[in-house]
Amino acid sequence: VDAGLDVSTCAACGGNTPICLQGSCVQCLASSDCNGDSTKPICDTTSHTCTACTSDSQCVAKLGSTGNPGICMSQIDGHCATDAEAIYVQNTMPACKTTFVVGGGTVASPYCSMDPVGLALSDAQPLVVVRGTVASGSWTYAKGAGHPVMSVIGQQAGVIASSTSPGFNMTSGLVYLRGIRFTSAASQGISASGGTLVVDTVVVDSCQGGGILLDGAAFNISNTTVTNNGPGTFNGLTTWGGVLVNNPPAAGPTTLNLVTIENNKQTGLSCSAGIQGTGVLVLGNAGGIDVSPTCKITTCSASSSSCGAP
Repeated sequence: VDAGLDVSTCAACGGNTPICLQGSCVQCLASSDCNGDSTKPICDTTSHTCTACTSDSQCVAKLGSTGNPGICMSQIDGHCATDAEAIYVQNTMPACKTTFVVGGGTVASPYCSMDPVGLALSDAQPLVVVRGTVASGSWTYAKGAGHPVMSVIGQQAGVIASSTSPGFNMTSGLVYLRGIRFTSAASQGISASGGTLVVDTVVVDSCQGGGILLDGAAFNISNTTVTNNGPGTFNGLTTWGGVLVNNPPAAGPTTLNLVTIENNKQTGLSCSAGIQGTGVLVLGNAGGIDVSPTCKITTCSASSSSCGAP
């Protein structure tokens, strides 16, 4: 391709810089030029180099709206997700599948709820795309070392609703949740009793057993709102509302960043030991206290770009 002004100086363009731009050899002029490395699908039009994606919109613009979920896997390596690695969950009765079937979980034939996803997950399909409101599953995620990150990402106002079991439950492994609302009639929104949980741009709302339970799990929670949850009871003794951190691990993150915890029906943030927190807004929670002193964090007081969830 010759987009340059001095063709003679670009006669040798090729390899990793095949495009001529004003007398210089560059990698790309547009993302359509970035096809050699799946982890660098996007063209930086300033440096004219292929880079990792940083937003879903970049992947939609590059690949279109069909044949891929339109998701940037920035939490892993910056590639644009494909249908081959995705399991779709959308309550489109009667087209959706209520039980696990080989070849199920596609755009045309998604699973109706999260229940079959426990059987469908594999190292080749670690991405779950939740569209609209779906029921939670009764399974618990548990993977040992060496398995890829399991990602659950919401689209089209994705909601996971549960009754007597948590909206999402894990005991080990690496899990990433983004763009989903969790609600539960009689349990927690999210429960993690091991592994590492990363949460980004999530809402946990009206979970009657409490919002987010972190019992021995490492966590990094950001841009997230936890509201109107509880009161829950932990180990038959501790009553809590928004977020409960018990026995945080010595290794791995224990971080809250730009999180809002408000109007829960018991203590907003309870901890058995100190954690890390930046831009954490905690207010209006019942139970006589917003944050347990044992959490050892300094909260902020007024919602802003540096205080609370966006």
